[in-house]
Amino acid sequence: MTSAAGSTDTWDSKILETGSTFSRVFNAVGTNPYFCLIHPSMQGIIEVNTLGVDENETLAFSFYPNPVIDYLNIDSAEVIDTVQLYDITGKLLMDAPINNNKTTVYMGVFKSGVYFVTVQIGDSKRSLRIILE
Repeated sequence: MTSAAGSTDTWDSKILETGSTFSRVFNAVGTNPYFCLIHPSMQGIIEVNTLGVDENETLAFSFYPNPVIDYLNIDSAEVIDTVQLYDITGKLLMDAPINNNKTTVYMGVFKSGVYFVTVQIGDSKRSLRIILE
């Protein structure tokens, strides 16, 4: 899928192999028309009405490496309350209280693929897309 003219966000999934998936996190409220590169008559519109976090709020932390081989490191100036790990289908795999400025998530027990990590600091949350090699 590719964003069309007038889209609030722009993206391009490139041409995917059969069975592959593509996901996109929208960072702005707005209208996002899109179409398929192979089948231009396949088109649609994604309406983003609200975002998961207050638009003016940012969480300052770092995470590395990405792609992950075994360990994902998360460092923050503020205390990290919880870290959650989800697979590509949205299934919760881990929900851990942290209560520290740094943490390491061991991902070596999971299959290679795309995962989502949600970091909560106070009342704010931020989701990250992580690739596990």
